[in-house]
Amino acid sequence: MSKKLRIQKLVQIVIAIYSKLIRTLAGLFFRTRETDVIIVLKKLGDTVFAIPAVIEIAKKSKKRLVVVCYESNTAIIRKKLDCEFEILKPKDFFLSGRLPRLKTLTRLYKLNPQIIYDLTGNSISAGILLFFTAPSVIGFNEKEIVKGLYTNFIKPYNKPHLVAMYLRVSSPELSINEMAVHWDYPAKLNNNGYILIHPFAGWKAKEWNIRKFYQLAKILKQHKFKIRIVSAHGEMDDDVIEEINKIKIEYSETQNIVQLINLIENSSVVIGNDSAAV
Repeated sequence: MSKKLRIQKLVQIVIAIYSKLIRTLAGLFFRTRETDVIIVLKKLGDTVFAIPAVIEIAKKSKKRLVVVCYESNTAIIRKKLDCEFEILKPKDFFLSGRLPRLKTLTRLYKLNPQIIYDLTGNSISAGILLFFTAPSVIGFNEKEIVKGLYTNFIKPYNKPHLVAMYLRVSSPELSINEMAVHWDYPAKLNNNGYILIHPFAGWKAKEWNIRKFYQLAKILKQHKFKIRIVSAHGEMDDDVIEEINKIKIEYSETQNIVQLINLIENSSVVIGNDSAAV
């Protein structure tokens, strides 16, 4: 075994011992467990794939269920599930988002969970689990060195579908064929809606180019399609908005994710970059 592997193994052992100690101490102070907690601190586009697992956990949980997530994720989860939220923001962390602040931990401690399900699986959730634990912690993490933080560590494996990685946390008893039911999202087609064009993305490098989307919108309008272009408030340059208005294409600015979801639901087709409108 190389020196690097020996060090990694030692760190794993230290984390496992530390986690067990914290879990034991927490058991002395928190005897009555009131909640089950799901940690889903993902971008909105990734959260979509975790929703089937969140629903499965909700079916099993016999306690008050709280989802720890970003505010942008609440609307899409509420579409499928009636639950409580503990909303975290970037300012609730330090060290580039790796560790939660004391005030953040104080809020989380009040949840007093029996089970924590980690559907985040990265350094953010690992940083939380270093200080916030429960008798049962189930989840995966891309950093296998922190697997000692979990009482049931699921090795990350996103085949044959990304949804399966999350379902392995919520429902390890399901076979791949049984999981497959969950990743076929039923399509609800609105044949009388408009074509919704969303020209922006989370990363600038992913964007096709606003001018190309504008030209596409003009061509589709010439073929008598109903077109609507959408962007977040303040995202579109004023000169582009003026051009859109000149050719009488509808333009919408959204203030929040709920408004964007409503526009998508009323459309027939969404055209966007690889991350689409989310």
